[in-house]
Amino acid sequence: MLEKANGESSRPRFKKIVFVSDYPFALAAFFAAYMMVFALFYQHVLGYEPCELCIHIRMIVAAMFVLSTVATFWSWKPFRRFTIASVFLSYAFIFERNWSLLMLDLGFAEAASCGPVASLPHWMPLDVWMPKFFAIDAVCGKTPSVFFDTLPMSTVLGMISIICPLLVFHVYRTVRDK
Repeated sequence: MLEKANGESSRPRFKKIVFVSDYPFALAAFFAAYMMVFALFYQHVLGYEPCELCIHIRMIVAAMFVLSTVATFWSWKPFRRFTIASVFLSYAFIFERNWSLLMLDLGFAEAASCGPVASLPHWMPLDVWMPKFFAIDAVCGKTPSVFFDTLPMSTVLGMISIICPLLVFHVYRTVRDK
């Protein structure tokens, strides 16, 4: 076993208690879980079927949730740095995919590149493994309205993909500077 100068092991380990330094990762995991629950509620309770762009966003959110949850409990610094960079990159990808949805909602783009068939690689058929989460059942078009039919979901997702990384970054900087 590798020993540091102060007698601690240099082996990365899981911990059972969440500390202040874990807040950014717990917050990112919370945002990802909230986004997934919101999407699944709209699909399974309200009956809005997801399109290919929606499934791309769900895959990014699921990966962000897994990485953030592991980073919350695993205090190995290289993994945490990788995770915080991945979280910000994930929000950038979500914003890009959402921009396509917003352009469809506003009528500036056509749904020609978005179909009801999954464009997933053969070695990772998430739509077959977990159809309740990742099956594509609709062609891209107008997203449902949320908040008492005032805003399209693409607009809300765009706001979330800007506000959430700013909050995570603020918490990360605050914790890191202490």
